[in-house]
Amino acid sequence: MFFTPNQRFIGPVDIVYSICDNQNFCVSGTVHILVVDHMLIRARVYLEGALMENGDARSSTNRPLMRDNLRVSPYTGLNYIPVRDPYSYAKHLW
Repeated sequence: MFFTPNQRFIGPVDIVYSICDNQNFCVSGTVHILVVDHMLIRARVYLEGALMENGDARSSTNRPLMRDNLRVSPYTGLNYIPVRDPYSYAKHLW
């Protein structure tokens, strides 16, 4: 089963279907789909161990702060966290 809404469609869609075997035994089902406007998910992630022993440090919005010493390798001095956002975000999908 495939569903492709019209390009600008937003809203609920119900698809009712039936499946039958060779002996005329049939079952029916309904698929409920909600087509939403451009949805942007920007997940907040923390480095493993970044919240351990951070003295319960919090930002101005009360979110936990990562320990800064996970940023640089003590062996190589290399920085593991990019200086700027490595992702690009599309303004529109259509």
